[in-house]
Amino acid sequence: MVSVNGTVVAIGGLNNDGYSNAIFQLVCSALDECVWVEMAQKLSVARGNFVAMTIPDEMTNCQKKPIN
Repeated sequence: MVSVNGTVVAIGGLNNDGYSNAIFQLVCSALDECVWVEMAQKLSVARGNFVAMTIPDEMTNCQKKPIN
């Protein structure tokens, strides 16, 4: 799990089919009811047993892909 912009994100992991490429975000309502929501974004390679952390945008050379 990683904290991103004040929310928690769970990345990859192990499920019944093996390693997962899914990314889930913990979404909480004003009533403090929280649910895990699967994001549209996926890992390009399914992973488990790894370390993830956020880094500042200035440390990358990533560019947004245009939406087709």
